[in-house]
Amino acid sequence: MKEYKTEKLYFGFPVFVVSMKNNSEETLMTTISSSYSLRDLLVVGMSKISHTAVEIEVGSKLAFSYLRDDQGLLSDICGWVATRDKAETMAEAGFTFSEFEGIPYLSDCLVTIIGRVTQIVEMEYDFHYFIEIEDRLINEDYLDEKGRFQYSAYNPMIYLGDGKRRVYKKTGTDIVPSAAYLKEYKKAQRKQRGDI
Repeated sequence: MKEYKTEKLYFGFPVFVVSMKNNSEETLMTTISSSYSLRDLLVVGMSKISHTAVEIEVGSKLAFSYLRDDQGLLSDICGWVATRDKAETMAEAGFTFSEFEGIPYLSDCLVTIIGRVTQIVEMEYDFHYFIEIEDRLINEDYLDEKGRFQYSAYNPMIYLGDGKRRVYKKTGTDIVPSAAYLKEYKKAQRKQRGDI
């Protein structure tokens, strides 16, 4: 391997739109991808220069709407269009919001996580928000007739980039069960030894 010098490296995170209502009941939204989730915790990082980021407080309730890989326009609108023009631009492009317990979220997305901010860690350039997940909403197109999640249909938009370039990546529909590679390897090893 070779050392790669860059000021930042985004190595593949799902893209989502964070939305909320501020204290003036104005709907705020922006596109981000810096996140991880573990059990009922979602941790999200946002730049301090984001208009939405500076409005978030401990106790704020937010929606995180994860985008499909064909929703690049929506990602760009929420990430690049000025706050005062976002709603109009989204409506012109045919995108709509719904509300869940008063929290705005994207109607047509893969999954939406609803959560409340429990802690904010301020760094030099960023805020890191710790969010307790309260609800998970899923587009019914991704459930089978028994209500189970259809992983092969899940096609999130992925964000990659470094200090010079940032891109979206589409995902395929192929899925491999967890530990399948290890099982295949062990099977090949047994076959090689003559155990099967």
